Amino acid sequence: MKTAFRSFLVFLSFSLAQESISYDISNQFGYQIKNNLIQWNNDQEFDNILVDRSSKNFTNKFHSFNFNEFPADSIYTKSKFIYEFGDYGFDALNIGLKKNNEMNSFQFFAGKKSFFGNYSEFSDEDGSPLSLFYKFDFSVKVKNHSVYTSAGYFREKSNFRFNNPFGLDSSNNKEFSDFISLKVGDAFKINDNHYNIELNHISKFDSINIAEYNLNNRNDLKRNLLNMEVHNGRWLHFKAVIDNNYYMNEISSKGFSTNLVSLSNKNNFSVGDITYGVDFLEDDISPKILINNSFGIFNISVQSINKPNRVLNDLFSYQVIDEFSGRKLENWNSVNIGLNIDKKVSISSHINFTQANDIAISQKPLEMSVVEDDIYLNINDNITSLETSISFPIKFGQFDITHYYNFYDSAISSNRSHSLNLEYLYNLSLVSNKLGIEGKIGLQYFSENDSDYYFDYFRDIPVKGKNYVLDDFYNLYLKMDLSISDVILTIRLKNGLYKFFEEDDYSPVNHELFNPVSSLLSFGIIWEFDD
Repeated sequence: MKTAFRSFLVFLSFSLAQESISYDISNQFGYQIKNNLIQWNNDQEFDNILVDRSSKNFTNKFHSFNFNEFPADSIYTKSKFIYEFGDYGFDALNIGLKKNNEMNSFQFFAGKKSFFGNYSEFSDEDGSPLSLFYKFDFSVKVKNHSVYTSAGYFREKSNFRFNNPFGLDSSNNKEFSDFISLKVGDAFKINDNHYNIELNHISKFDSINIAEYNLNNRNDLKRNLLNMEVHNGRWLHFKAVIDNNYYMNEISSKGFSTNLVSLSNKNNFSVGDITYGVDFLEDDISPKILINNSFGIFNISVQSINKPNRVLNDLFSYQVIDEFSGRKLENWNSVNIGLNIDKKVSISSHINFTQANDIAISQKPLEMSVVEDDIYLNINDNITSLETSISFPIKFGQFDITHYYNFYDSAISSNRSHSLNLEYLYNLSLVSNKLGIEGKIGLQYFSENDSDYYFDYFRDIPVKGKNYVLDDFYNLYLKMDLSISDVILTIRLKNGLYKFFEEDDYSPVNHELFNPVSSLLSFGIIWEFDD
């Protein structure tokens, strides 16, 4: 039985797309890609409150919406109602209310989203993933002070059912996150200087139990982030950040606290601007800089930023390897050179080089057999990529073409040589402007992927191991908003070509319970009420 279990773990580690998530579909899992560079372990925000880097897949679970501009000199109230439903039990509801006048403003948001399945092709048909939130914002003017506060409550729950060949019990597989985010700030002016002091606080509980992965974590996270800023619109734009994190793993009874202090100043010049400063984390002191310069149609950006290393959600490594406890700084250096021509036909081309130092990855030796045999390393890696965009107007809208070229594979790149995105954005107004049709039709193409790198969703970390091969991929999508007076009806279709990455037993093409990640037709209604 032990041999069979170890063999099963090997099978999971090397076969299931659950772990081997292709970078180019990473947006579905909360990892954004920009110019072929994958971005993770970054702080996130929901409107104006801090979410932080510990929330996985947040942007795909929670969505806010903007109210139209309010008249500044009167009392005004606007409410909004959005409901969407579609294939695979997709059901999403968002409501909001905003009241505004010259002296204060109040805003309330709430949302709930669920559907059958979790992500990729695995699902629990008896327990749909659930995401819900409540958020309040209030601001008031007192003399020369503008005091503001925000509070948000977020809850995420997912169950995972693996179609495993050894009959392991998947009923206890789950992922759960529950957290509160608070913000309090004061913006005021003294003489010619503008000040802003802001405190963010997060209290978070995160739990994950995946039997097939031998992962079982229950974590408590407390974070306090203090921002202090002063500027005079000329030579002074100083910012200080004090970032305190406390992390406790309740399974291993291990925890730690980190304190990051960041100081920076920004100066504006005729050809661009420069931001420079320094970060302090434990015993590490690292400079940071951001330079943006423009020379007519040419521009150049040079950036060096730092961020704390992530905490691995792997019980085996966390118990014995202290260097991955978040006490190390990652350093990301990049150079971006671009050409921008903004005429009737707009052309933009940017070549980007990024080097990442001391990022944590998992290395899976081929001769080793089980998950806990993974070796965790801090490595240096880099990416060079080219982004070219062309946009030109056509009847009833505009047509956009974006092409990405990736020069070589790396742990932080999409690992596909070419990707192409074609979009037609249309906007029609009919029946004396009472009926509007707006939206876009798009086609995406990704060239084949033959790489040693992929992403582990559960441990939130890049992995280097076996050769990972994916075919060409096409994705067709449609978005249409029909506005009838104040009511907007929405229609969205994703991946109408119904083509995915793999044709094995675990692909969505063959699995009966796959979810809206790769194919979804949805309908919705947006209704705004004034006063």
